[in-house]
Amino acid sequence: MPWWTDPDSLTPPVTTERLLNALTALFKQDLRQIGPGQWAAAVWHHPVRLSVHDDGALLHVESLYGAAVVTDADPLRAHIQATNAGHWLSSIRLVPTDTGRRILASSWTPLMIGAEEEQLRSTLGTVIGSTVGPLNDLAEERGLPAAEPVDDVAAAAAAWEALEAGRARYEAGRARFEASLARARSEPERPWPDRSAGKEI
Repeated sequence: MPWWTDPDSLTPPVTTERLLNALTALFKQDLRQIGPGQWAAAVWHHPVRLSVHDDGALLHVESLYGAAVVTDADPLRAHIQATNAGHWLSSIRLVPTDTGRRILASSWTPLMIGAEEEQLRSTLGTVIGSTVGPLNDLAEERGLPAAEPVDDVAAAAAAWEALEAGRARYEAGRARFEASLARARSEPERPWPDRSAGKEI
């Protein structure tokens, strides 16, 4: 007897295949795989990255605020904290890259108890909307420059590739700086030359 007619049957488990099918139908677009367990999509003109863990038991949703780069982060932190306080499903943070900080929203959703199809689509719609939406709220409150629209999966995949490349360059630069600082600290202090030598007193 199928689970939907058997009251004693377990709720169907959420698998990676079910998640991808539901997300494809929700976005009305094909997703593009950009890494192991990761797919890109375009939602509300923003690039979205979906990371599936434990074969669908845990979903990590991330959304990036266009290509905007924050060079002066301090004035923005209070607005981010206020925005996070009003959106309990997701949080926004600043991610360092080699050109400045990028604005990233993310959320984690456990799905290990399973879900029926309608319940799964509703949950995904709520989670993704609650991840992408706060970026627009923050932009309006802070008067951020309008993000360049990302409306197709190819552009979304390219946005995530550019972000990760920028983060890698930032980390490489920081590692070089820390290595040179450690070398400088390990070198013995050089004595100052005696500038009085050879002078009459």
